Amino acid sequence: MDRDLYSFVRHAALELISPLPMSAYEVLLRDLFLQEPADLLDVGCGKGTLLLAFARRGWRSHGVERSPLMAEAARQAALDQHLQGRFRITQADAAQAVEALPSASIDCALCIGSSHALGGLDRTLVEFSRLVRPGGNVVIGELYWRCPPQQEFLDALGMNAADLGDLSATLAKGPPFGLELLASQTATPQEFASYEAAQRHAGAAWCTANPNHPDAPAIAARSESWWDLHEKYTRDTFGFVVCVYRART
Repeated sequence: MDRDLYSFVRHAALELISPLPMSAYEVLLRDLFLQEPADLLDVGCGKGTLLLAFARRGWRSHGVERSPLMAEAARQAALDQHLQGRFRITQADAAQAVEALPSASIDCALCIGSSHALGGLDRTLVEFSRLVRPGGNVVIGELYWRCPPQQEFLDALGMNAADLGDLSATLAKGPPFGLELLASQTATPQEFASYEAAQRHAGAAWCTANPNHPDAPAIAARSESWWDLHEKYTRDTFGFVVCVYRART
């Protein structure tokens, strides 16, 4: 099964690949949106929804995205919105792309649900604190444990309990990297459930519309398997928080 296709299909109906809806980001990032336009980096930008929201406000917006399907969707959205002059996307491995960028070259760096692409949350904060100019901003969206995870759930995900922290530990991550927490927003259990349900429905709809595609059976099976895990574990175990930081001067 093509894993990129699986992810693209499952997120087809979502405006933003995040348990928090775009309306929550509009509120959380309002002060950033109102700043003087500058240089923005979005790592794991997906279909480019947040990237384009900044570009519409005049920011010079650079996205990094490994998936060719997501990257192409972002490029097409920029064309549709006539934002090509303020928008560019690099289709590449995130770690290699970020390591190649010069220090103190970015005014705002985003990574929503994609810290794994840079080697985890700590490594993402290391890289972003290097990239962002003093007084600039870092925005991170990250999973956390709402309650201690069961071993069966960890085994199914191939994770360790130490891979994530609880909410308080996650919120405390910034200061050791020179980042001051300005604001945060957690997804409600209802928002997380809606996010998971939207993915399930999109996957099922694609499989119904493409019954002869060679990956359709595997996508349907994996989607339902994940839904079973969600119903049994993630509804109570996973949380999601977005943190807005300022780099210390």
